[in-house]
Amino acid sequence: MKRFIIVLAAACLAVVGWGAGGRPLEARQRIGAAEAEGEREATDTEAWKVISAELAKKGELKDGVYRVVVPRLDLEVTVEGNVVPASAGIESEFRFYRCPCGRINVVGQFVVADYEANDVIDSLRQGKIEVASVGPLLLHEKPRLLLVRFFGENRSGGVLAKTLRGALSWTGKERMAPQKQD
Repeated sequence: MKRFIIVLAAACLAVVGWGAGGRPLEARQRIGAAEAEGEREATDTEAWKVISAELAKKGELKDGVYRVVVPRLDLEVTVEGNVVPASAGIESEFRFYRCPCGRINVVGQFVVADYEANDVIDSLRQGKIEVASVGPLLLHEKPRLLLVRFFGENRSGGVLAKTLRGALSWTGKERMAPQKQD
């Protein structure tokens, strides 16, 4: 009879969601999810540090997206003779975030002079980053500027950042430096 009562009590607890953990199953799942979230945040923090180090540029984290901005201070842009400051959007921008699948994604855009575009695109494609579009940034500007928009994903944010760093090396003053051959 005792055994029957114990089995019946265990069955009742299972029906209401209580198990061997001493807490309702739903509460245990919430605790497990919170622990996983804490682990993911720690992993993400490490990923953002690696990205920052690889790009040699600190970014900012907001709502789970790590944003790195690289202004094109090397360009003297004018529109119909009027100077356009770099802070008016003459900058490349990379936004990293973690996909629910666990991979790191990056979306962004390069601001490039027209003569830099092909090399930047080739470098992105070589690193398995997809180019979404290429188009003008402004009208009537000198030098002619293009936006190269892209998307990439990898298990490692460092790999993505290294590819972006390689593409950046085809822009500005770095373009004049001797390029490394892989």
